[in-house]
Amino acid sequence: IVLAALFAIAVTLLVNSDRFRPQLARAMGTALGRDVAIGRISLSVLSGSAVVTDLSIGDDPMFGKTPFVTAKSVRVGVALLPLVTSKHLRIESLRLQEPHLTLRRSPSGAWNFSTLGAGSSSAPAGSATASNLTLSVDRLAITGGQVVIESTAARGSGAAYENLAIDVRDFSASSQFRVAGRVTTPGGGTLKVNGHAGPVTAAGIGSMPFEAAIDGAGVDVRRGGLVDAAAGLGGIVDLHLGIASTGTRIAASGTLRGDKLQLVPGAAPALEPIEFAYASDYDLST
Repeated sequence: IVLAALFAIAVTLLVNSDRFRPQLARAMGTALGRDVAIGRISLSVLSGSAVVTDLSIGDDPMFGKTPFVTAKSVRVGVALLPLVTSKHLRIESLRLQEPHLTLRRSPSGAWNFSTLGAGSSSAPAGSATASNLTLSVDRLAITGGQVVIESTAARGSGAAYENLAIDVRDFSASSQFRVAGRVTTPGGGTLKVNGHAGPVTAAGIGSMPFEAAIDGAGVDVRRGGLVDAAAGLGGIVDLHLGIASTGTRIAASGTLRGDKLQLVPGAAPALEPIEFAYASDYDLST
């Protein structure tokens, strides 16, 4: 107990955690390929973590200057011994609490998240490119998040997905990592994903290989904002899909059950539920 107390006092006296704010912002910006701004950093010695306030991650410039992600607080797991002995800040985990993400799609069909991480894979693993700051993330988590998918026709409004939870384990830009997620869709449905992704390519996560199982229940196609309203698609679907991407092509197969389906613009919804098997092969470049 005495040793722990002395260690806590030493950290408090020897380390001004807020001095690492520019380093952390630069390291995160380098890893994400985006401008990153953060507020203050406060260190909790007993939990071995730091709290970063007012995180803002910039959008792809072609989509404007509105932030891609904002979060009032981010809990950062830190290695305390290097912090005291060598004044180096090593990040072990990141937990975004109640972040707000805005997804935008260009008229050509490109998404603003597709270039996230662009160029990060070119840095060697374990490198200290931001003032001797090493970044190894054993776990990256999002809790209580909100995702807004903006309409291509009307900026500033869109479909809101609530209660976003994402858990990424053993994250590295240069190797495969595990990912699991869950979100509540507009209208009260749910989507779950579980799989593997990586490595991140030089073009960003939009070209990243991945394979995953996706399960959905009560997903409202029209309110979800994933398809253009002019396509005339509608209905409430339950789905179980397996998806695999090479980074250039996405193959998907599984089963869907649709209620009140509408597959043709201007048509009336189907009167009976429809169940069918589904398979597609999608070329990302076109």
